[in-house]
Amino acid sequence: MIVMRLPPDGLIAFAAVIDEGGVGQAARALNLSQPAISNRMRSLQAIVGAPLYERRGGRTLPTAIGARILPHARAVAHAMDRAGSELADTQAPIRIAIAEAAAPLIGPRLALLAARHPEIELEVTHEMGTRVIDSVLASRIDIGVTTAAPYGGGEHLDRAVVMIDEILLLQPANAISTAAPTSLEDLAKLTILWQARTSGVRLTVERALEAAGIEPYRSLELGSGPAALASAAAGVGCCFANRSMAQPFLAAGMVEIVPHTLGGLYAHIEVVTQPTDFMPAHHQRVRAALLSRQYHDRE
Repeated sequence: MIVMRLPPDGLIAFAAVIDEGGVGQAARALNLSQPAISNRMRSLQAIVGAPLYERRGGRTLPTAIGARILPHARAVAHAMDRAGSELADTQAPIRIAIAEAAAPLIGPRLALLAARHPEIELEVTHEMGTRVIDSVLASRIDIGVTTAAPYGGGEHLDRAVVMIDEILLLQPANAISTAAPTSLEDLAKLTILWQARTSGVRLTVERALEAAGIEPYRSLELGSGPAALASAAAGVGCCFANRSMAQPFLAAGMVEIVPHTLGGLYAHIEVVTQPTDFMPAHHQRVRAALLSRQYHDRE
């Protein structure tokens, strides 16, 4: 059997002639001259050995043999468009926003990913928890990592849990405290040092305190988790932080954990994106790397 090999540029021109309504319109759509489209069509029809289109009633329509070739011509044109889009996407940096509570976990993963795949350019920023959700929704970023997904809206977004990180209540190391768990009444007497209002950790704790009917005696908003931890270490008050963020302060002996009876508090650290069906392949690879155990040695 003899296989007829048709030139891709001729097939793309043929699809454009039919879909755009003529040679002139196809030239404009493909950003080519009209003679260039005509030449491609002449070459294609010479190979086929028959006309592929005709004018009928003021319209450009495929002939019988053209109708058989047209689906394949459209498939070639679509594949070329997809290839061009994929290349353009690959050349653009992948925009990632990380909530500060997730940074201790995600930072090492991104560093390892960048070392293993230097061809992938990453543009990393840090935002507060719920703002990460807003940025994904507005397409200002491609991939978000946050603790605020349960409270941040955007129900149609794709979410995948990286880990569930315990939220701890912390006080200065060697502070005077009872060995017994801090009661709800004792919690109400504490000075609480808060992260920003858009922090997922803060939202989680505030909801738990509200459900228990507790309003701290005094609250100070310091704007970030590290600032709250440093102030707690300095004896200004107590703070809530997820274990990943608190670990350096615990390891250095700057703060200690306060047992309490509020119940288990956990930060759900999640990777949040637009629906993955519409993500370029290299974006999906980065998303998969953020979720994979092989990119972090703490687990």
